Amino acid sequence: MSRARSQRDGSSRGFTLLELMVVMIVVGILLVAAVGGLGGRNARAEEIGLRAMTDVLESARMRAISRSSYVAAVFPDGEAEDENKRFRGAAVVDLTIDASTGGASAQFSDGMVTGGFTEVPQGQVLFGSSAGASSVLDSTRVPVRWRTSGEVENLPAVIFTPTGSVLVPSQKSMRVIRVAAGIVDGADITLREEYEESKHGRVEIQRVTGKIVRID
Repeated sequence: MSRARSQRDGSSRGFTLLELMVVMIVVGILLVAAVGGLGGRNARAEEIGLRAMTDVLESARMRAISRSSYVAAVFPDGEAEDENKRFRGAAVVDLTIDASTGGASAQFSDGMVTGGFTEVPQGQVLFGSSAGASSVLDSTRVPVRWRTSGEVENLPAVIFTPTGSVLVPSQKSMRVIRVAAGIVDGADITLREEYEESKHGRVEIQRVTGKIVRID
């Protein structure tokens, strides 16, 4: 009888301090691995987004040269009609120039989107540079007509000339766009709090040649 009682008492005892410590260590290791994995996924998604936006800029530049015309890469911001496009990607647009204007004073009466809308990965957003630096989201706007809806709206743009140089923005070298993890909140965006602005990926472009000079 006493032996049976002793066995029952032994089987119902709680965890020892050592066992609890082992469990806590294992849980801590799993949490660190999970956070590290999320950071790695965000970094990869950011890089993919940067490359996608670079491809749009390069496509617009090459199209301008091949067609001997003005072509823009447009980036829908918080004023875009389609909420699903806000801060989410870019498109190439063939511009129609007003015959009475030209050069740096060129005015555009209409622009038709050619091809589709290139998006950054889910969970990533586009945004402007920090204070004091140029950004396409603070740039000149051009009229854009979407093929799907036929609507016309004015969107921030990098405009390439027939020689491939950049008409606007007008700075010699500018940080065109940044990509980072975040969410779109109406006409604004919210970035992940743990991200430092100086570490956000960015694309820089040289005005005279129109070529990408930095991606990081």
